[in-house]
Amino acid sequence: MNETKLTNHYTVADCKKALKSDDKEKIAELIYQRFQERFISPLDSIPKEKKHGFCIVAICCLLIESLWAFKQGDITTKDKAFKEYFLHSSRLSPLADDKLDFYHNIRCSILHQAETGGGWKIRRSGKLCDRTAKTINATKLLSSLKKELNDYREEIKKDIKTWENAKKKLMYICSISD
Repeated sequence: MNETKLTNHYTVADCKKALKSDDKEKIAELIYQRFQERFISPLDSIPKEKKHGFCIVAICCLLIESLWAFKQGDITTKDKAFKEYFLHSSRLSPLADDKLDFYHNIRCSILHQAETGGGWKIRRSGKLCDRTAKTINATKLLSSLKKELNDYREEIKKDIKTWENAKKKLMYICSISD
């Protein structure tokens, strides 16, 4: 089971070895590749004329929740994960607005009802979040998350708490992947 792939290039065995030796470079790259392969690359591979903002935001919601779990070292997430993530992100802070309630009106509505809630709409133009028009720009959300992911990869190597939380999350993933 140690040959279970966590990414196209890293197995559970590779991950365990890197964790045991505290190889921050390898772990940072493994996590980055995992997110790239699962979330970013599939969206980037869709031709522009076939992209749909709804799909982009749905996948971004999965990315946000997963990335926050890694940052916190959590094996599960709660509804407050989105607001906390947005409050800690200079790029995504406009989404932390209580009137928007991204978790319920966007994340839950899209993933459970296949619609946005509270009158919010998904667009691929305009500001990241326009409260007056009640719109979220899917393209800007994805672009911001790509930058967040790059930042996180570097943060793993430099910040001890980020490193410890990433290790905790990966140890859990390895334990359920054996």
